[in-house]
Amino acid sequence: MLLQKIIDEIKAIPEAQYEQLYELIQGFHHQIDSDRIAEPYDTLDEEIIEGIREGMRQALTGEVIPLEELWEEDDQPRTPGLLQGKLSDIFFEPLPESELMK
Repeated sequence: MLLQKIIDEIKAIPEAQYEQLYELIQGFHHQIDSDRIAEPYDTLDEEIIEGIREGMRQALTGEVIPLEELWEEDDQPRTPGLLQGKLSDIFFEPLPESELMK
């Protein structure tokens, strides 16, 4: 039922806006991946649909933030050496094919 509502909303979007919609969906996936929580979701279907509608409205009206601007990057290079010790030369050797196939 909810999936059909989402599909119907998407079908109503002009084809010229598909790229923006795709970027919105990708951004949504990135947000989900970074915000995963162990608690069960208790959001009502109507709230989810309204959130999707608002996101689509923002995408269609150009109220979007490019993905590269969503995360702040530190211009300072990372300093290695937080852990004590040294890596042996074997660390830098290629993995065996059997490991790569796992």
